[in-house]
Amino acid sequence: STDGGLTWTAAARNQVATGETFGSAAIVLPNTQTTQALVRVNPAGRTNQGDVSDVPFSLVPATIRVTTPNTNVNWVLGTTHSIYFTHNLGSSLLNRFDVAVSFDGGQTWSNVANNVNNGYNFYSWTVAGPVTTHARVRVRWDEGTASAEDISDVDFTISSRIHVDYPNTALTWAAGSQQRISWTHNYGVTQQFDIDVSSDGGLTWMAAARNVVATGET
Repeated sequence: STDGGLTWTAAARNQVATGETFGSAAIVLPNTQTTQALVRVNPAGRTNQGDVSDVPFSLVPATIRVTTPNTNVNWVLGTTHSIYFTHNLGSSLLNRFDVAVSFDGGQTWSNVANNVNNGYNFYSWTVAGPVTTHARVRVRWDEGTASAEDISDVDFTISSRIHVDYPNTALTWAAGSQQRISWTHNYGVTQQFDIDVSSDGGLTWMAAARNVVATGET
């Protein structure tokens, strides 16, 4: 009931008790905001022979809040990080959440996981690309007639597993000369790499080397 017991809506029928003297059931609450909600339990098929909760309770709008990532952190491709969120939907494992990531500040979204609920309000994500400085995370709950979502407040960075170490300052090299470059990575010793060079600040690129084997594991 959402009106203090004046009217009632069926929440579950023919439920079997979980024990000889105890019962519990997960129900979907009405999508109605109220301060006068009550619950009634009767023997199956027999009205007015049960009990009504003694004190009215409130039904409020569903809320979700993404707590991590929620600052300008830097997550590296291929590493695993936990996406944390809070909500007011209670502890029932029947409530399921969808997690998505945006690489363009929230303009478009890609699903990361659906139907998440491990009881601890987090999802472990193996970070996927592309590389960006405008990543955001969205967590959404949808129960048909009711829904809620939250998007992380600020952009965070998804960075490459490769870092160009040299050249990485404003040096001057002779055009057409041969130079050695170096980088660090976390792909392991067997990974091969492609190297490109740009002469217009990154607008266009041309191949400089292909299938290069790194000189070390990192």
